Amino acid sequence: MRGLVLGCAASTLVLALGGCVSDKVAQYGGVERPFAAAETTPCETADIELVNEAEIVVPLEAVPAFHDSRSVGTLDQMAIVYDVTRDGRAANIRYNGVANALNTESGRALIRVMADQVGSFEYAWRGRPSHAQACRYSLAVETS
Repeated sequence: MRGLVLGCAASTLVLALGGCVSDKVAQYGGVERPFAAAETTPCETADIELVNEAEIVVPLEAVPAFHDSRSVGTLDQMAIVYDVTRDGRAANIRYNGVANALNTESGRALIRVMADQVGSFEYAWRGRPSHAQACRYSLAVETS
């Protein structure tokens, strides 16, 4: 497979059906890996550590969106929001970012790559396991 390989530290998602758009963010496609939990903890205060993630490979069809997003400074606004279950897996994965990323096939492809990346995450709970809610992943890329 040819594409752009990136190293990152956090993740995203896209599904094939329509979405809803507000002035600031788009919520596209719904939720992947739905999971309901009785007890939740905000991700910011959850005692979790990312212990495993797959290498992210951006396919050629997504490269134009990657390039366009970086050049206009919106890459960090293409976000995947997700939860972490008691067993350390990502759940309730959904896109929550800028609406213009949905306007092109390359934008949707990049969101799909981000969602798949989040789906690869494995976490370890340092304290009592719970359900971390509303974790956020966006691509942070360093160039040299």
